[in-house]
Amino acid sequence: MRYVELLKKTWSDIYNPELDPSEVVEQYFHVEYEQCINGVSMRRADYVDHVIAQRNSMSVIKIIYKHMMESGNEVFGVYYQRA
Repeated sequence: MRYVELLKKTWSDIYNPELDPSEVVEQYFHVEYEQCINGVSMRRADYVDHVIAQRNSMSVIKIIYKHMMESGNEVFGVYYQRA
């Protein structure tokens, strides 16, 4: 599977209300995963809490991908969620 398709599957699974976000993050994200969202640095467990809060406050109907690039094992995407 190309990394672009893997990224799309990851976000699709993260926002799927029938899947447990902690299990999805455990499946796709490295144990040392860290991300900065709106200036807040989050480790993997914090990111799970962030996803749960997001899912409680919004319903993602569709993810629209504007630009996707892949080089080796690196992937870049510009996308937004449509509620």
